[in-house]
Amino acid sequence: MITELAQRTSLFFRSDEYREKLIAANVTQVVVVVATEPGFSDELMSRCLAAAEEAAHRRCHRPHKVDLTAHLEATRAQLEPFRRAGYAVVELSAKSGAAALAPLLHGQISILVGSRAWANRPS
Repeated sequence: MITELAQRTSLFFRSDEYREKLIAANVTQVVVVVATEPGFSDELMSRCLAAAEEAAHRRCHRPHKVDLTAHLEATRAQLEPFRRAGYAVVELSAKSGAAALAPLLHGQISILVGSRAWANRPS
């Protein structure tokens, strides 16, 4: 149920040559969620960051499933250019909890974005 309308202070969207797809309004932070397995796309990451930069949002990345160590070092290497560019990288595992992410979320209106490709795959 909608109980109140707030003035729009920001807009997070994606676009292509045909249209814009509005994703969320009034968020203060974009959290890009990536996985160590089956991996993630640098292109998707860059597109999310470009959209976040366009909307002047803070942003951070977090590898997911860091308890799956077979590709952990490759994931860290893949994220290193983003870390060097000043983006926060927080490593988490659902098995050990998300306590490390809590300080980044506190006081923010966050949207979590990432690839759905890994969501339907068995762990």
